[in-house]
Amino acid sequence: MRTLVSFLNEKKPQELRGIAEYWEANITNPLYSGNAFELALEMSKEFFQRRLIEKIPAPQLDLLRALLKKPNYYSVSSELSAELNITVDQTNNLIEQLEKAGIVFSDTVKVEPHEKTDPVTPPPQGPRSGWNNLYGRRPPEPTPIPRKLVWAIPRELAKPLQRLIHEKFASDRNLSVIGNIKISHLPLLNLLQRLEPEIIENLASEWGIIGLKGDASSREFVEELARAICDSNLQKRVLNKLDSESDSLFKKLKEKGRTTIEDLLTEYVSIRRLGRALALLIENRLVWEAFEDSKSVVWVPLEIAKAAQTPLHSFALQSVSTPSIATPYPANALSWDILTMVSYLLQNEVEHTQELDIPKRHMKKIIPQLWGNNYEKDFQRSEFIVKLAKWIKLIYWDTQGKPKAGEELEKWLKLDLFEQMRILFALWKENPTSTGFLNIPFQLYGTENYNKGIESILEWLSECEPNSWYSFDSFLAKGLHEKPFFGNSRREILNKYGPKKISEVIKNWHKEEGAFIEQLMGTPLVWLGIIRTAEDESGNLSAFCLTDLGAELTARPGAEKIINQPSEKPLIVLANHELMLLSPETEGLWKILHFCDVKKLDKVSHFILNRKSILRGMDSGYSAGKILEWLESKSAQPLPQNCSVSIRDWSNEFKTVQVNEVILLETEDSLTLDQLVAHKKFSGYITRRLSPTVAIVQLPDQTSPIQNAPLKDFKTKLKVNGFYSQ
Repeated sequence: MRTLVSFLNEKKPQELRGIAEYWEANITNPLYSGNAFELALEMSKEFFQRRLIEKIPAPQLDLLRALLKKPNYYSVSSELSAELNITVDQTNNLIEQLEKAGIVFSDTVKVEPHEKTDPVTPPPQGPRSGWNNLYGRRPPEPTPIPRKLVWAIPRELAKPLQRLIHEKFASDRNLSVIGNIKISHLPLLNLLQRLEPEIIENLASEWGIIGLKGDASSREFVEELARAICDSNLQKRVLNKLDSESDSLFKKLKEKGRTTIEDLLTEYVSIRRLGRALALLIENRLVWEAFEDSKSVVWVPLEIAKAAQTPLHSFALQSVSTPSIATPYPANALSWDILTMVSYLLQNEVEHTQELDIPKRHMKKIIPQLWGNNYEKDFQRSEFIVKLAKWIKLIYWDTQGKPKAGEELEKWLKLDLFEQMRILFALWKENPTSTGFLNIPFQLYGTENYNKGIESILEWLSECEPNSWYSFDSFLAKGLHEKPFFGNSRREILNKYGPKKISEVIKNWHKEEGAFIEQLMGTPLVWLGIIRTAEDESGNLSAFCLTDLGAELTARPGAEKIINQPSEKPLIVLANHELMLLSPETEGLWKILHFCDVKKLDKVSHFILNRKSILRGMDSGYSAGKILEWLESKSAQPLPQNCSVSIRDWSNEFKTVQVNEVILLETEDSLTLDQLVAHKKFSGYITRRLSPTVAIVQLPDQTSPIQNAPLKDFKTKLKVNGFYSQ
């Protein structure tokens, strides 16, 4: 059986306008063949179906009842006339009127072998035109399948019309549809159970009902839907999607109680205007209508009118006490550690691997200096730090695989640590898949879906009170109830993957989506200073809290921008050569990392001065005088004399030597070397003459992997000019 839209698309524009006028539908776009979707939506609304039944004469209504009793809602004129005990001409006349109204449509169906009827034969095909000589031979045409002309009601209209006509028939004869209770007196649960499965499915999507983890029976599903419709918070969410006129009418009907369409028309005058306000309320089942006592009765069920707010413990996050052991990172730890990482790479000969990674022997030395100092657990975080340092161009590797200062490093060192965190967070949000080790659920595949998932999680976090600890299980329960498909609606997932996949998603939500959220919150969101976390004895995430920086970055209402107040005297230098850093800021931290070693990172971090660190600092360009001058200017107390003496003594051990990679050039006689030195093409290469026949040649660095080796180019140039190398 074809759909209502396919039937309507075969109509002419004039016929479509006639149908729309008969249904008194609210159409905003011009109607033409191939553009009947909006009309089909209006015809699928119960409000307009009831108005249609009210105006259809009794003979046409009887014919519809007869047609709706057929297994597939279609029949031929002769069968209908025999059942109604009228002539075929009278039947065809009734059908013609219903066809003009857009209720009954002509169609052809396959003739069954046992049927005795005149089949509709397709028109014969003419000879093929063009390229007859080449394509003239073809297999014989298959025997056409005999078909017959029938009159049909589209399935979208058939099921609800069947229920409504039965209801209207009982109302006109003062009969009871359900026992001795009128429809308007039924509980909401019973009202919902009377609806067709397709309507329940649409309602479930509108009200965000996801079933009981995919295993709910139809009754359990309807019970959950009834609870949702009776929840005032969810009612507000649905009403916000409707226009103000529908919202106003809903409030009036709650106060007014039971009324009729006739009474409402005294205020709204036309069915079209009333339909704009009432149809959507009926479609969402906030308002109900029924045929009773030969009238169209409208009411708001008592359970909906007296809707209560959902108890806080059902969907709100569960608070927990502050855990004794939690994430040690401060909110600006990532920007701090990036400075530590870059400082180490520039001070050491670190050649990257073939995969462009830092060798593990160096990572084992770097990680203990970072806030995340557990090698096995924080190795991924360290890789993330290196990746960020490359992205923001703080560091790069030259063609020989050695780290060099990037073009943005100087600008970066002028930024506050928290300002750096904002840049890092924005950079990660642009490419959240950069933490590629996360196990991504299927529904988050693709950049758009993944970004929707990230935005949903950040939105949930923005509802948390900063620095208050919450149960992670309650966070998952909130996500499962409110946004099980993250930024996608249930209908979108249903259209993409089908109802079976919906059930699988809900059934395995904690294993897949829940595990993804745990990974995301336990890694990049902690690293970026959004949250702090705590784990249970098994190492699973058990609690979390939103940081002040996290409140700002997730756009929590009322969150203030975090400002780091720099201190003129952030250091205390102790006699045992320890430095206590009370208030970190970028420039000071960068300098400390060059001539101090990390001893302990905490709210007050400890560094230590020693011979090796001072020599390392001098190798980076800090003389003993500059180090002492800076320490004296930043120390809150006078610099201990023994520290000054030690720094000067250690600096005396610093001896400068020059090491270069050079080429030794040797000639057979001094005259040949004299010619090379005097030659304008080679004089720039020869930096020093060691003897009459020996000189040192300095070749340029190889600036590109695809460039020829400098030594090979030099030998070629010698040969071209008559100097042959052995």
